[in-house]
Amino acid sequence: MCAASAQENLARSAKASASESYSDLTPDKANDGVMESRWSAIPGHNEGVWYQLEWPADVTVAEVVIHQYDRYVWELDLQAWDAERGAWRTLRHAGREGHSLPRVVVIRCEPVATRKLRIANITHGPSFTEVQVFSDPMAIPVQAYLASDLRGNFIGVVSDSLGAMPVPGAKVTLAGGSEGGTWHSEATADEHGIFTAPMPYTLSGDVSVSVETMGVTRRQSVDSLDFQYGLTPIPATGVTTLDGTWRFCPDPPDGFWEASFEDSNWTDLETPSHWVMKGFSSKTGVGGYRRRFRAPDGEGRLKLRFEGVYSGAEVWINGTLVARHDGGATPFEADVTESVREGDNLIAVRATEHTPCSDELDRMSYYASFPLGGIYRSVSLFRVPDVHVVLMEAHTEFDEYYRDATVVARVAVANASAKQANTMVSMSLIDAVGNRVAAGEEPVPLALTAWGREEATFRIAVRAPRKWDAEHPYLYTLRATLSPGEVHTDIPFGFRQTEVKGSEVLINGRPVKFKGTCHHDQHPLMGRAVTEELTERDLTMMKQANLNAVRTSHYPPVP
Repeated sequence: MCAASAQENLARSAKASASESYSDLTPDKANDGVMESRWSAIPGHNEGVWYQLEWPADVTVAEVVIHQYDRYVWELDLQAWDAERGAWRTLRHAGREGHSLPRVVVIRCEPVATRKLRIANITHGPSFTEVQVFSDPMAIPVQAYLASDLRGNFIGVVSDSLGAMPVPGAKVTLAGGSEGGTWHSEATADEHGIFTAPMPYTLSGDVSVSVETMGVTRRQSVDSLDFQYGLTPIPATGVTTLDGTWRFCPDPPDGFWEASFEDSNWTDLETPSHWVMKGFSSKTGVGGYRRRFRAPDGEGRLKLRFEGVYSGAEVWINGTLVARHDGGATPFEADVTESVREGDNLIAVRATEHTPCSDELDRMSYYASFPLGGIYRSVSLFRVPDVHVVLMEAHTEFDEYYRDATVVARVAVANASAKQANTMVSMSLIDAVGNRVAAGEEPVPLALTAWGREEATFRIAVRAPRKWDAEHPYLYTLRATLSPGEVHTDIPFGFRQTEVKGSEVLINGRPVKFKGTCHHDQHPLMGRAVTEELTERDLTMMKQANLNAVRTSHYPPVP
């Protein structure tokens, strides 16, 4: 057997051949170590094509990486030559009919000794820039890409470090610190490499991530500031807006977030806006924002909410970094209770136009045809009690006649204090004129540990409610009440059940034909930083054109 290091690309020492080649794009050009050269099959030959590597003696194969020139191939088999049987043995199948494989295909298998390796049964015109072979199944290491969702969870995907292929079945362990002490949670990646795991209500320090697959464990660490614990329902009153005049500087110097920094030579900028729409340009795509404010009066936790900063944001309060966020069209918030003081406070924001999200996912600047950098949606401060609702969601379940309905509501309550707390949560439904029309079962008692969270689910039976549809958008109010204190949290709610049956989409049991349009938040002078009045005008024009469906092109629209 050939001796080789685990990270050595064994393909470089192999003789390459193929069932066919197109012009001078020969097999040796896919194992020459040069990504600019390639092997290609004959265009239009979409079945039975193979590419083969052969060594003078046995090598151990555990991982194969196929770099495609483009995403042509649908399916392929990785095969090893079985000398004892005198036949090819399929180690792995990749892909499925009608779906293109990724640009980079990573295939792992149990280590096998062989002299010949074949990528066989290739469909739809293969063209490989490079084929790499390793004896280590983790030569291309696995990695967990981690984010947070709106339900108080970590959400992530396990793939190779190239981001090419998911790793199903990987065991993920998360651990770190929080206000409530140390914690850890575990999850297993599904067939797509995706996993979710509970997140503590408050994070601190680093989050350690351990990924185990095929007997190999990889560890990494991420900063807890990269994650937000969902979005707190904003109260109906007591919200302080930070929209208005901010101090601004393109390409700001380091340290501009410190309270002692002198910004007298900075310029006033009306916010929300894109700085390019106000006559500024940035060489680095970075803008610095500063604003003085006073915290709203009251007790409880103080939340800072950004509805949209394109595309990345770092936020400081009085020189302390309190949040980081990547994704220009998604809102985020931070608990700033401990960072804000009585009297004068400073908030500073570094907005970065180019991030992995902007350049690889939403590409909003590309579609706008101008740089979108800036705080372009509203900013606000609001208070909630220490014990407060952190999540409310609900859906409709109609009976078989679509007459009577059940509201299935889920509410999560958090205790943002160092003391245990007991509360009762109840649910009720209020119509458009303020009448209580239904209520849930008996109030549910919740015993909340310090910095803990508990959930309750309610089923509210409603006889013959007014239904929501595109012509009659009737809204009720769903109210969660915490006692003692009678603290209310409200969300609008419409009785709408959406189903797909065969080739039809049904709304409340009735088939609907879609007449829709694509829509961007846009204005010649405001860009994507549109106002509520402009959005209402757009919607009115859509209804006048008898449209009932909107494709919010490439990004969540302004709330």
